Amino acid sequence: MEQFQFLKGLSGDFIYLLICTPILLVMTVATLQLYLSRKRKPYSVFSRIMLAHSIVNSMLFLTAFILLVFNIKGALLHTLIHSSQQMLFLLILYGFFRFNNIPMIKDKIYYFSSSAIVFAVGVFSIRLSAILCITALTWLLYKNYKQYASIQSLIASSGLFTLSLLINDIVQYTNPIVAFIGLLVAVASYSLFFMIIMSYSLHLIEGSYMSSITDPLTGLYNRRMFMRYIHQCLGNSQPIDIIFADIDNFKKLNDTQGHEMGDEALKHVASIFIEETKDIGIAARYGGEEIVALVYDNSISTEILAQRILQRVEKETIVTLSVGYKNYDSEDTPDNLIKHADEAMYSAKKTGKNKVVGYSPLLNILEDKNNEKIIV
Repeated sequence: MEQFQFLKGLSGDFIYLLICTPILLVMTVATLQLYLSRKRKPYSVFSRIMLAHSIVNSMLFLTAFILLVFNIKGALLHTLIHSSQQMLFLLILYGFFRFNNIPMIKDKIYYFSSSAIVFAVGVFSIRLSAILCITALTWLLYKNYKQYASIQSLIASSGLFTLSLLINDIVQYTNPIVAFIGLLVAVASYSLFFMIIMSYSLHLIEGSYMSSITDPLTGLYNRRMFMRYIHQCLGNSQPIDIIFADIDNFKKLNDTQGHEMGDEALKHVASIFIEETKDIGIAARYGGEEIVALVYDNSISTEILAQRILQRVEKETIVTLSVGYKNYDSEDTPDNLIKHADEAMYSAKKTGKNKVVGYSPLLNILEDKNNEKIIV
């Protein structure tokens, strides 16, 4: 075991800090970016905790390096390293607690008093208090976070850190290899924390992106995303058909039964569009009660698809549709595709509603449809 003596004491702590500090610095950057992008107080609190943890670890790392270079014994530094790690780990748990909770005064007392106690008794190498505090506060986290997928990773991280304390208490003076493995287990717990933060950040980024391309009421793509998709398809010479639908008598529905009923009807129609276009195209809310679909699967008959949507809406909802569609033409532009499908829909509405009309240049459409009085 003589050749592994460098793994215990101050040299072992130095290697631990060498591995752990970069992970903490990356976590600090991630939490700071999270705060800067969202400007929420919980993210501010968490980023400050991580910044403090990184600063403390960096200072301890530099101090350990200096003591090793000048061959100075660092028994006190060894104690400070372990007690500070225990205290700061509890503060990280508090940071996670703040993510989705407004803390009561008692919650702050639990976390901050536990952190202070753990640091104080850690100076005397009594780690039982740290183990008990971490277990208790992890349970408090579980009670508030059990509905979140990340709770399992949080519990695993706390478990790993607690295991590292137990390993070091049992074997720190007898087996340097196992003692160092205990430190690596603590590093693994921080790595899990990092994975949780990154997963949370990616989830927020994905949510922000989805909110920018979808309609919040129906879950359909918004008009801007739909037009972008048309431009992309035509730019790649991808043949596409367009369906343009408008809910019949929607204003009357809102006026007589209320906007909530209108919203429910709109969401129900949207869900039918989503189901019918799955894997063969996309659907979007074009504006108001207008819903459009893009069909990129050329093996599908757009007319049959439009008829199926029309029949399902009539059968499953309290409204009907006027539907127009435009088949692909190599000379079509994005605006023309939409315009022609819209004209076909207008013809369906003008000639009786609750029907499907395909676009044809021979459609008897008035030159100025804005002057035509149609109840929609």
